[in-house]
Amino acid sequence: FWLKTCPLTLALHLSATPPAMKLTCAAALTASAAVPETMTALVATSATQKSLKTFPTPQLGDLHKKFTNLPESCEVLVQVGCSSINPADGYVSGPFPQVMGSDLAGTVVEVQDSCKRLKVGDKVWADIGAVTSSGKENGAYAPFAVALETQLGPMPANLGVKEACSLPKVALTSYKALVWYGGAPYTASNGTVVVLGGSGGTGTTGIQLAKALGATRIITTTSTANIDYVKSLGATEAIDYHQQNWYDVLKDGEVDVVYDCVGEAGTGDQ
Repeated sequence: FWLKTCPLTLALHLSATPPAMKLTCAAALTASAAVPETMTALVATSATQKSLKTFPTPQLGDLHKKFTNLPESCEVLVQVGCSSINPADGYVSGPFPQVMGSDLAGTVVEVQDSCKRLKVGDKVWADIGAVTSSGKENGAYAPFAVALETQLGPMPANLGVKEACSLPKVALTSYKALVWYGGAPYTASNGTVVVLGGSGGTGTTGIQLAKALGATRIITTTSTANIDYVKSLGATEAIDYHQQNWYDVLKDGEVDVVYDCVGEAGTGDQ
């Protein structure tokens, strides 16, 4: 799923093969152009009511006015070039009204004076969907989003905007799962990792990160149609879940880590 955001339009593009998509967008702001006072955004007015609306463009300082107990960080206004849709993005909590969306890739258009790391014109990427003590920060499903400088990273030069906007939430989720809880980095003595659901978003990043973090044997579940894909990412073995249960194939004590990207009931009992 890819969401292309533009200064005057917001269009949702759904595609199984993102590189083949044709996306159009109004030109980016020039150095002398003013940020518009309003924008078209996907706005939630309650936990169940969401629609495209004309909405005030966010301003520097909005986050610290809206949320309490935020980290000590300056704020940055980003012109969003692209966003993505994750399962968690379908749910929203207050405060309302709120622009939805968490992943973004785009260009810095304004920074507060106290910002030292980023400057106007920098290409950035981020998952800005932070949960705070006073609600959840979102805002990526719009042409402009405000974020803490600490939430934003320089966009890798070898990634296009569509690749960059699809990665933050799934990559961060996989990194936290493997490094914080899964024992990475790995060695030959603990390097057998199972990734359940290897062709999804977290599975795709999980396989690649497991390999980069030293896993020597990466087993994943997927459908037959995606076996070549997951092996191209670094999986050494693939189990077609339509034909076999992974826990019937693998022996007790054979695996060091299971990264569950499916969430099927009972998985933790296997």
